[in-house]
Amino acid sequence: MLIAYKYRLYPNKEQREYFAKCFGCVRFIYNRMLSDKIDYYKETKKKLNNTPAQYKKEFEWLKEVDKWSLTNSIYNMDSAFQKFFKEHTGYPKFKSKHDGHKSYTTNFTNGNITADFDGGKVKLPKLKEVKAKLHRNFIGQIKSATVSQMPSGKYYVSILVETEHVELPHTDQNTGIDLGIKDLCITSKGKKYENPKNIRKYEKKLAKLQRQLAHKEKRSRNYCKIKKKIALCHEKITNSRKDYLHKISHEIISENQVIVSENLQIQNMVKDHHLAKAISDVSWYELTRQLEYKAKWNGRKYIKIDTFYASSQLCSVCGYQNTEIKDLSIREMNLSGEKRGIIMKQETIDRIRKFTEDREWEQFHSPANLAKSIVIEAAELLECFQWNDKEYDLQHVKEELADVMVYSQNMLDALGLDADEIINMKMTMNEAKYPVEKAKGSAKKYNEL
Repeated sequence: MLIAYKYRLYPNKEQREYFAKCFGCVRFIYNRMLSDKIDYYKETKKKLNNTPAQYKKEFEWLKEVDKWSLTNSIYNMDSAFQKFFKEHTGYPKFKSKHDGHKSYTTNFTNGNITADFDGGKVKLPKLKEVKAKLHRNFIGQIKSATVSQMPSGKYYVSILVETEHVELPHTDQNTGIDLGIKDLCITSKGKKYENPKNIRKYEKKLAKLQRQLAHKEKRSRNYCKIKKKIALCHEKITNSRKDYLHKISHEIISENQVIVSENLQIQNMVKDHHLAKAISDVSWYELTRQLEYKAKWNGRKYIKIDTFYASSQLCSVCGYQNTEIKDLSIREMNLSGEKRGIIMKQETIDRIRKFTEDREWEQFHSPANLAKSIVIEAAELLECFQWNDKEYDLQHVKEELADVMVYSQNMLDALGLDADEIINMKMTMNEAKYPVEKAKGSAKKYNEL
């Protein structure tokens, strides 16, 4: 089994200069080979099979860096073209020298890559031993090493090792997990894992730094200092999020033999601008990714249920599915087919939002304007019952009631509110104001009970 071990590097000035050379040479050879491929195809309509060795005569400084780093750039380019033709991910792009993330990969040959766990050093090709924080030991055959520099300026090495992995002991426990935003996930056993909301902890700090950056001259010394601070902040968010997800996924995998979750279409979900930030912050994809590969490593079974699987329509006791009920907006039902607690479907909400966006009406949808509209439409709804409480035009009632609900949804969007959350909040307050023992059968206000 191939496993990558990532460690922090602490290179000296000479080693940092060598890393910079490698990053630059790898970027140069990639861009030059891609440019030549494009030009050659335009002229001949044929593929050009070029290699880094062809450019070393013209650019002798390419010989100063590890040859494997240049060779691996070919594999990276081939991989990019394969993704373009097979997965339609977009044509390979040129690499920018202003990209904050830099890396190169070298292969293991004749013991040119070693890790000294006692001394805390890593040996790399054409370099003396580099100081590193080797927090995890490994046993196995080293295959390659990838040196990278983050936008924050920190250096890391990822060592790919072929090793044997010891599986976790078998367990008879199974679980299903429900992913959410308020809570990161809830297991079928009722265990909740809270959402740490990492971005919110640093929102004010990031906003302050972004304002400072906006007033600096681009690529000036002060500009670079602020950019580094922003990068450090983002890196801290990423690290804390991954650390938390690793702990959760390890716990779930350790305790259960079979894990079931929903296969969420996250790319489609983040198109909702009101929820995109919260969805990205909670990082469902990373959690499911970790569960998937950790389950594979440890002989567990991880199952992704299709989004349209009728799990909400099934009885949790006997598995009965009421064939008359197809709508996932129905939150509760009994076996007789009785419907309760109906809310708008997501496609209905999306239709309301599209209606507004297509007509560019968001500019008129301030909270104050929407509150006025709700009151006006509510008055028109009341007008349906002005002269008779029993004989009324049902179609007219439907139209006016729909207007109230549409404007209410617009106001939720304008304020960034969740309907379930605010309703439950208000119900909690109402339950405290109107206790059953005092309010039952009474129309009095809470202060008169």
